[in-house]
Amino acid sequence: MTSSAKVSALDKLRADSSYLEELKRKSEKERIRRKAGAKKQRDEAAQKRLEKEEEAKKEKDRLMERQRRQAKVSVDVTMSMKKVIDHLTEVKKLVALDAVFKQLGCKGSKLKLLEHLKKSAYVEVRDETKPVMVKYKSKYDIQNKEELFEFMYKLWSKPVNTEDEHGVSLDDVADSYLGCDKDIEKLVSQGKFYQVLNTKTQKAQLFYPDKGVREKFLDTQLVNLWHERKVTDAGALEKSLKDSGIAPATKAFKWRGLLSKKAGAKKGQKKPREYRPRNVTNVHMPELFTQDQPKTFN
Repeated sequence: MTSSAKVSALDKLRADSSYLEELKRKSEKERIRRKAGAKKQRDEAAQKRLEKEEEAKKEKDRLMERQRRQAKVSVDVTMSMKKVIDHLTEVKKLVALDAVFKQLGCKGSKLKLLEHLKKSAYVEVRDETKPVMVKYKSKYDIQNKEELFEFMYKLWSKPVNTEDEHGVSLDDVADSYLGCDKDIEKLVSQGKFYQVLNTKTQKAQLFYPDKGVREKFLDTQLVNLWHERKVTDAGALEKSLKDSGIAPATKAFKWRGLLSKKAGAKKGQKKPREYRPRNVTNVHMPELFTQDQPKTFN
């Protein structure tokens, strides 16, 4: 091998080794880059996970805070609603909601309060004009003494049937307007209304006096005499009335006649069933059937 050939082979070998070194250097550089990239991705994923967890925690805290505020608002509105209804029940007149809200020191949302008052069966809300007016809603729309008379008269003038009653609950009527209970008490004492206590329910009923009956005041001595006499035996009372020539009222159901007419004629009595003996087949006991058999059973 000539010297020139040796030199070219050595240069080639050196070139190959430098190429390999270059490949190794590039490979190491790529490995470091990929390792750094993977670490960066892991760090970014961990950061996103932490941010996600932090956001979820913040959302949970916001939800709890919102629920706490709503609960507080709900309690405030409920307390304010009770104050307003109690005040309206006491004054029984039309008042402005803004004035009552400020006067009673109510808390919470006024709009929520108005929304709840509209749903209440005890409050009448008039929001067609400003300011919004509220009023206690009684069972009967009676505003004064004259309307009370008119209401009771209409109740009395209804025809008698099974659906309409001439009496009305005293508590329901007395709740109509301020001072209505005092007016009823005065009218009852004057005999213009009748007040009857139900002994079972212990609730008073109010009646309008019958216009067809002429009013006549009883003598005080007669009333005292009536209360002095105590009757314990119903039979003795009936005997005493008969001895005095007073026939006691008979206890009769006034619809009994109508019911009997609707029922029709009375059913006739059933005829006795005729007994017919059957054919005798007990040939093994002929001695029992030697005599004549009865035609009927008594």
